[in-house]
Amino acid sequence: MVDRVFVKRTWRSRAGLTRSELAERMETAQSVVARPESGRARPSTRTLEKVAKATGTRLRIAFDPA
Repeated sequence: MVDRVFVKRTWRSRAGLTRSELAERMETAQSVVARPESGRARPSTRTLEKVAKATGTRLRIAFDPA
């Protein structure tokens, strides 16, 4: 299983953005970025879509065999 907190931090770090910069690009509060990164919350699909748009990436959700 992939470490979710690591993956969430990677969104931002690969784009070279601070939490504040990502939140600004997403047009949301910094806490929306911080909560999933700290493991306190799971991001919604809508939040993931905003992250993808703000970081110039594409959201892909897939089911892989176990």
